[in-house]
Amino acid sequence: MERTKRIMTVAWNIARQGAAKHGGCAHTYIAAALRMAWNGETTILVDRKSLARQLDRIASRAGHRAATQKQVWFLAGLMSERGEDERSLFGLNAGNSTLSVSMASTFISSYLRDRAA
Repeated sequence: MERTKRIMTVAWNIARQGAAKHGGCAHTYIAAALRMAWNGETTILVDRKSLARQLDRIASRAGHRAATQKQVWFLAGLMSERGEDERSLFGLNAGNSTLSVSMASTFISSYLRDRAA
């Protein structure tokens, strides 16, 4: 039951992203999105709130230099648009990394540059 729920959630996220990118309604993309989710052709997309929570935990390790809540929320939004999670920033060492104000600014600038290109 849990696997089916997760697959449906992933499929609807893929369908919404397809609709946002190519136009139309999400329900027109759901068949292809279900096939992709079921076959595991895509990574599980995380929502902005859970990604922000993970980034906030990483930022808290930076102490007084920790990224602000606004930076964390904005960065989580940019990353979730692209279907990425915290591993795309820190690789497999996300458990040992920190997110300072300057590092968050660098990541945000990079994502905005990529989005504009």
